[in-house]
Parts: sequence; structure tokens; C-alpha cells
Amino acid sequence: MQNLFYLFVRYGGFVSFLLLEALCIYLIINFNEKQNRIFLHSASVISGNVAEQFDNLADFLRLQEERDSLAANNARLLAMLGISRFDIALKADTVVNRQDTQRYRYVAAEVINNSTRKSRNFLTLSRGSLHGIKPRMGVIDERGVVGIVRNTSPHFSLVMSVLHPQMRISVRHALSNHEGSMQWEAPLGPDQVNVLYLPRTAPLSSGDTLLTSGYSTHFPPGLPVAVVDTFLVKPGGSTWEVKASLLNDLRNSRYVYVVEDLLAEEQLNLESSNE
Repeated sequence: MQNLFYLFVRYGGFVSFLLLEALCIYLIINFNEKQNRIFLHSASVISGNVAEQFDNLADFLRLQEERDSLAANNARLLAMLGISRFDIALKADTVVNRQDTQRYRYVAAEVINNSTRKSRNFLTLSRGSLHGIKPRMGVIDERGVVGIVRNTSPHFSLVMSVLHPQMRISVRHALSNHEGSMQWEAPLGPDQVNVLYLPRTAPLSSGDTLLTSGYSTHFPPGLPVAVVDTFLVKPGGSTWEVKASLLNDLRNSRYVYVVEDLLAEEQLNLESSNE
């Protein structure tokens, strides 16, 4: 009680001033028509703005939930595509028994960190080993190839980006099926890559599409990844020197899909048995 008395003595003047100020404002508003209209209008504007901000926040949270749901649905749809299936048809004479099995499965993930301007670029994803993510799995988005998983923790994954000089992706020319190797290196921009080892017999034209070849367990075959910009053959050379533009823009990648090859272990074990 004594402390309360001392507090009132110390701050009583200031508190009294605030109370009298509030009383004056109340009397002005309630006994002056013009000030009353101004107050009501201002209060309406302020409350409207506050309500609008709350509505925007609620819409944003709902949109986030919808985007997460859409990403998961897209992952399921990708798994249903023909490129995600493995043909196990058995042919007997002229009768074909059409069968296939699931080869690729996809896990939707959100990009929570990303670099595109360094000489060696990586991404961090919001999915890890608890979600079935493992090193060496490929990562794609709706427009093309993103990278390959390098390391994982229980809740996160570190992805070596396409924009990394150690990253090489086997691609093929869509029109001729000739194969080459796609690689990025500084000082190329975040939307350009080099394509190596395409034989000069490949009939290239600007704007031609390059697809994943399927010659690895990282990515399904036939995914569009880039288009040809320029190409030339040095004197005496046997392959094109190609510059291409990526179809996806890694600078604004938000949702990606981690590719799990369900037959990768079988294929890799068989191939290693011949070494």
C-alpha cells in the first residue's frame, strides 16, 4: 500500500494530466457536431484499415495452405505421368501384355534458402531424411531441373544447384536424340548453361529444346530443361559448342519436387557388378 502511495505521488501529476486530457477530448467530441463527425469518420477509416490488414493476413495464411496442398497434388500428378512409370510388358509372339510399375516418386518441398550469384550455388529445402529424402536424389520444379541433393538432416536438405560448376546433367537434343552434357560455370548468368559433347552431326537450330536423357538415376527422361541459343564448331572440332537458356528461373524457385528413383538401387548394383 505504501509503495502504491509513493507511485501515485511520483506519477500522479502525469496521470492526472492524461485523465484531464481524455476528459477534454471526450467533451469536445460529444458536444461539438463538427468534431464528432471528424472523430467518427477517422475512427471508421482506422478500424477499416485494421480490419483490412487482418483480412489480408488471413488470406495470406489460407493462400499458404492452398499452395502447400497444390504442391503435394502436383507431386502426385507427376508420379502418374508416363515418364514416371517403368514398362515391364512381356511380349509373346504378337500379343503384348501391357504392364508397368512405378519408377519415380516425388516429394514436394519448399525452398527456404537459395543462392544464384555465387560461383558455387546451393539451395536448402524444407524436407529431410524424415521425409524420405536421401543424397543423390534429383530435384526439379515445374519448368525444369533444379539440382541434386548433396546432404540431408532430419528436417532439411542441401541441394547442389544446376548453377554449380561440378553439376553435369545428361541431356539430349529433342529432334535428333543426340546426347550431350549440360554444365554451368561462372561468369554465365543464372539463366544460361553450356552444353558439351553434342556431335556436330546433330542438326541444331536456335530455339531447339534439350531434354533430360534418362541416363542417370537422378531425373526421369524427357523433361524439358533448356533451349539452344547459339552454337558453333571450332576448326577441326567434332562437337558443337552450345550455349543454352534454362527454361526455369532458379532466382524465384519456391516449390520444388525431390525425385526418388525406386529402381535406382537395382540399376546401380547391376552396373557396379561389372566393374
